[in-house]
Amino acid sequence: LKYENGFEVAFKPNAGHDNVVSCLSSNSQNLLLFVCNGQVYQIRNRKIEKFPLKKELQKNIMFVAFDREDNLWIVTDDLSIHKKALDQYTVIRTLFTDKEKKMGLGIIKLLGKEGPVPYIVTNFGTFWVSGDSLRYFVEQYPAFGKARVGAATYVLERNDSTVWVGGTVGFSKVSESTFSRYAKDNGFCDNSVSCLFTDKERNLWVGCTYNGVYKLGMRHVMDIKPVSSAKTLVGTWGKGLYLFNGDTVKKVKLPDPAIRYITNLLPVGGYTYIGWFGNGIWKLNNRTLEVKPVPGFANGEAVDRMFRTSGNLVVQTLNGTCYLTDENFAVKTSVKLPEDYTVLVLKDKIYRLSPFGEVDVLDSRLQVARKNIFPEVSSRITDITCFRDNFLVGTFGQGLFLYNQGGKLVKKLDKRTGLNTNIVTSLLVDGNQLFIGSNLGLIRTELPDIRHCKLFMESEGMFNWECRQGGLKKLPNGSIMIATTNGPYIYYPGNDPSGEFTSGTLSIA
Repeated sequence: LKYENGFEVAFKPNAGHDNVVSCLSSNSQNLLLFVCNGQVYQIRNRKIEKFPLKKELQKNIMFVAFDREDNLWIVTDDLSIHKKALDQYTVIRTLFTDKEKKMGLGIIKLLGKEGPVPYIVTNFGTFWVSGDSLRYFVEQYPAFGKARVGAATYVLERNDSTVWVGGTVGFSKVSESTFSRYAKDNGFCDNSVSCLFTDKERNLWVGCTYNGVYKLGMRHVMDIKPVSSAKTLVGTWGKGLYLFNGDTVKKVKLPDPAIRYITNLLPVGGYTYIGWFGNGIWKLNNRTLEVKPVPGFANGEAVDRMFRTSGNLVVQTLNGTCYLTDENFAVKTSVKLPEDYTVLVLKDKIYRLSPFGEVDVLDSRLQVARKNIFPEVSSRITDITCFRDNFLVGTFGQGLFLYNQGGKLVKKLDKRTGLNTNIVTSLLVDGNQLFIGSNLGLIRTELPDIRHCKLFMESEGMFNWECRQGGLKKLPNGSIMIATTNGPYIYYPGNDPSGEFTSGTLSIA
């Protein structure tokens, strides 16, 4: 079925068969594949035809799925697994034994884009692809073994350096070394999880095999922007806008209660523009806190991020449209970004980031002027900042890269070279120090060498919560506000020599 303004039949196979459609998967070129009666079909430009595969894979197919790099993964009914990259085929070595097959081993689903690697879900547990072989899921995330939710049934990685894992008795939130358990004893249920999904409001939806659908709200700090020497605005996802003034937090009253999903804040002069999960942009007077809509721009679109550059504004909407406007939001040019691409402005230059680590430089017409300026990066980029004329690039999976102004790789810092984790969520340069937000908490290293790393510990008065993406901001009084999965913290670097760090969660109720 296809749904646009209503349901219509897109494909109807021959009569006399079971006509089971087992999966749907699309790549970045909008090629849609599905499996019916053991054969693979493609839909492109409203035309449906059999998808060309090598002869031995033209029937008896159970599942197909594209991964994040557009490789095609194929599972056959004899439990063999194949990878198709362009026109090259690779057979994946499995761990399945003849004894397990006789006991009823079967593949339930193939997850292609849900994580950084494909996952194979069987009735005997879940496997992940490492190179050309299958590995047990718990080898990738050992902490999952402590979660007590049974065998993994679904895996979903999102943009906050966490992995959601469905199990046969609940589900878990897992990182490299930590886990959270969701089951009957804390408001969920002990039934098997069949699927996980995050919507555009970033809520997590959990489908259960026997007990319906659950929704988990993902409320957290989205943006932090100082607006004066004493005042800082904090935008949250789900609880609105707050003003942090010294040691007090005050909720900013917005005209509509629906404006509680804040996506981005942009201070310009005495005003702050507010992007939210709804139509248009709001303009806040930083002194009076009066809020008014911005007329004539993005009336039918939700704004994702905003930047200033050389007297202009760069605005990206949630549907992937990027605008270049003047400071009154008069549009000069616009472009539709590829799916899951984002823009970033750094030192008045506009960059386009792909979900696979490619960074392109855009010109004043938002067209690509230089492609892939950091070729060594192949993981999703979480943050880019500058130290003098050098670029610091944080990634989800490859650690930290240091490039000179000419784009030459100077150094890579990861778990093999002294970093505590390969998952970097945010970066902040403070003098000759670099603060690194990670899935393990806050890390500090010295610039320009970035050799010795210090992971702040809870025993020192700090926290060990995961730092949010883009969640490090220097405040006018010299302190640093840190957005974590446990809310925002304030860190005072001036107390560092004594070994006593002042930190505390700000209550956002």
